[in-house]
Amino acid sequence: RRPLLASAPLPDHNFTSQLTAIAKIIQKLDAKSARGQRAVLLSQHKHLLVGFSLNKKIAFESIVKPTLPHRIDRSQGNAAVQIPELVPGLNFSNRKTHPFYRFIINMSCVNDKWYGGFQPKGIDDGEIVTVYSSWRPSFEPAAAEEIQIQLSRTEALSDSTTIILSVGIQFGAALTDAIIQPVKHAGCAKIISVA
Repeated sequence: RRPLLASAPLPDHNFTSQLTAIAKIIQKLDAKSARGQRAVLLSQHKHLLVGFSLNKKIAFESIVKPTLPHRIDRSQGNAAVQIPELVPGLNFSNRKTHPFYRFIINMSCVNDKWYGGFQPKGIDDGEIVTVYSSWRPSFEPAAAEEIQIQLSRTEALSDSTTIILSVGIQFGAALTDAIIQPVKHAGCAKIISVA
């Protein structure tokens, strides 16, 4: 749950139980360890998290219609998400008519979890990096944009570390001509890639 906290204002429910259910499935896939001592080896079952939504009521795809092209480079510790040109009413939907929106891109490192807290040497510490796009007017077409995100570390990630890339859309309202305030629980987020 901690790696997704940058998207904390976006979920419309507590998604912890759903993540726990996925972790339990991954734990049962550990055939080498004895029952009761199985590890959660996310690095071996990364694909099970792709597409995980932090929302029940509003799916990310119901607001932003196109698929967002993206890439993760484990060796360089970076990622990029392509935000396509968005046209209200065509490929972008703002159901609650909030005047502004922005994207939140979150990249985090998650380690495999071992029975008894044992961690093999070289395990990474779980860095989390978040990038916010600029605010965009909701009722005007917006140009395509590439959003890049970079881990602060320079050394290579261990094989027991998984990178999770999530994207969210957050809506906002103007407090003044210069200040836009995020609207709580107005938006959604999902995991788009795991590497």
